[in-house]
Formats: sequence, structure tokens, C-alpha cells
Amino acid sequence: MVRGSISAMEDDMLISRMMLSACNLDAMLPEGVSCFRKRMHEYEEFSKKKDKTKASMAAMKKEIDEFVEKEKAWVTKVHELTSRHEVELNDLKKRMEADRLQLKAADKETLNVQQKAFLEENEGLKASLAQATSDNQ
Repeated sequence: MVRGSISAMEDDMLISRMMLSACNLDAMLPEGVSCFRKRMHEYEEFSKKKDKTKASMAAMKKEIDEFVEKEKAWVTKVHELTSRHEVELNDLKKRMEADRLQLKAADKETLNVQQKAFLEENEGLKASLAQATSDNQ
């Protein structure tokens, strides 16, 4: 068993040596360096875009937070105005009801005065009619 693993290691070593001897590392090195530079440039561009996106998102988040604060202020203002309107409307309804009751009482009083005047005039006419008929007889 130990001999099998040693022979496998020797096989791996032989394969690595064959690959290294078959490859021209001197020719591959500049290509690898240029490929590395290209990938690094792509990474830098990606990092710049990522940073710009983060900054843009932070600005948008700040703007959204400002809008949320403004919306809360508007909701509070609308609620306050609605409450004030309801109070004023209730006061107006109470005043209108009181005025209506006063007018009703005043109308009753006026009607009573007019009825009294009518009855007095009617009595006066009846008395005049009775006197005229008694004079005619």
C-alpha cells in the first residue's frame, strides 16, 4: 500500500516534469502577465462602478428618507387640520342649532303678537259691527 502511494507520487512528479518540459514558460509568462493586467483593469473598472453605485444608492436613500420625513410632516399637518376642521364644524353646528332655536322662539313670539293683534282687531270689528247693527235697528 505504501509502495502504491509512493509510485503514484512518482507518477505525478513525472507528469509535472513532462508538462513543464513541454511548456515554454518563457513564452507563456508575458501572456499571463498581460492577461493578469487585463483582469486587474476589469476589476478596477468594476470596483469604480460598484463605488459609484453605492454612492448613488446612498444619495437615493438619503433623498428617500427626506421624502419620508416630509410625508410624515404632511400627514401630521393634514391630521391636525382635519381635527381642527371637525371641531370648528361641530361648533358651527351647535351655533346653527342655537340660532335656529332662537329664531323658532322669536317666530313663536311674533306669531303670538300677531295673533293677539288679530284677535283684538277682530274683537274691535265685531264691536263695530254690533254697534252698527244696533244703530240700524
